[in-house]
Amino acid sequence: MGGANLSKSRLLKKFNINPSDPNIREEFAKWNKAGGKVFAGLLEEEKRKQIYISVSKRMSEVKQDMIDRKINGVVKIFGLAYKDVVALVATLSILLNIYFVYKIHNHE
Repeated sequence: MGGANLSKSRLLKKFNINPSDPNIREEFAKWNKAGGKVFAGLLEEEKRKQIYISVSKRMSEVKQDMIDRKINGVVKIFGLAYKDVVALVATLSILLNIYFVYKIHNHE
């Protein structure tokens, strides 16, 4: 897959619009040639990419579901609004990152 061809491809356009678009798999399948000839190795690579995309998408869905369940649990327990819990989690994440960077920087 040449960089110049990729930059002008329908594949990249679809990916930039919606990385979860199921039609992206079909576009990947078109990228099976090198020097104008079909290469079996590229077909196998295409299958690996399809599996990777499918697994990545499912993992993302499962991760988001787990996050939503945990946030909903906090919402129920503390009576907070969903958006407030999301903001709190984001703030805590930033603070933890700052703390760990500080610890690493100061060799603690």
